Amino acid sequence: MTVRTAEGDSNTSTSTNANTSESTTTTNNQTTNKKAKAPSILSYPQDGYQRADHEYIRFDVVEYKAPGFGVSEKGNFSFSLPTGNQSVKDGIDLGTSKVSSYIILPLPKAISDGQGASWGDNSINAAAAAGYAGGTAATQGNIMSTVEQILQKFQGEVGQNTQSLATGAVGLAIQNLVGQEVDINSIVSRQTGQIINPNVELLFNGVQLRGGFNFSFDLMPRSESEAIQIKLIIRAFKQNMMPTKSSAGGLFVNSPKVFRVSYMKGTHFHPFLNKFKICALTNMSVDYTGSGQYSSYYDGTPVHMVMNLQFQELSPIYSEDYDTLDGLHGVGY
Repeated sequence: MTVRTAEGDSNTSTSTNANTSESTTTTNNQTTNKKAKAPSILSYPQDGYQRADHEYIRFDVVEYKAPGFGVSEKGNFSFSLPTGNQSVKDGIDLGTSKVSSYIILPLPKAISDGQGASWGDNSINAAAAAGYAGGTAATQGNIMSTVEQILQKFQGEVGQNTQSLATGAVGLAIQNLVGQEVDINSIVSRQTGQIINPNVELLFNGVQLRGGFNFSFDLMPRSESEAIQIKLIIRAFKQNMMPTKSSAGGLFVNSPKVFRVSYMKGTHFHPFLNKFKICALTNMSVDYTGSGQYSSYYDGTPVHMVMNLQFQELSPIYSEDYDTLDGLHGVGY
């Protein structure tokens, strides 16, 4: 079709081919071709995802956006730092992180998800706890009464365990004299059969990143067109997981592209299976002898290939994520 410019210049027109996303601009008898880089769609098997009842997995290849430190243009700062997941999603919404291609594959052989939280044992003896209590009391202004209570408790324990205290004191003296690390508990236990109460407790240590998510796909082309699609899919994963050189003479290297992974049913997100945050492709392998022995078609395309992908999310999962729009789908994350 031909579209006139807003100024109505009769010498300038634009024709667009909807099938190839190509536009041709003619200005003063000079013609230039421009190709709009619309996201490509690579699928195996071909066109199966267009059925409403078809279940599949989709990988959106997206430009990575660094999260930064949360400092706004006005200089405002928040201790809740932005995440890579949110920066990429915001970039997609604002158009600064472009989706370069969609890769559509059948559901993998095994589908599972898992969660984890980092917990670990921690111990503190009575003397250290008493010191902390004294320090806390000092900040609150009632240090004298707290110290008196600590000393009274300490004297009561000493009166009942004089031998343990003496053995511990000897151990401390040996440690200072020899200049080596000495386990006081081992000395006291060897002498009296007792140890200082370690007050062991399981405490929360921190959040964990989920991963890796391992997907395995059997690729068996049934036609020449499917063979081409499989080749392009393998190349797309390989190329987009690799970093790119910057234009500054190779001084810097840009981050690889990242992936928005989604289980799908028809044209909608899967109503049951788990969701993913933005992921990085951390490992990939392709076995070109999927049946155990190499065989190929007349053009050299392997008959059976197995592609293994491993992804890891950019940001950890928090409880609040299950109350977001994405987290409310199916089983959430």
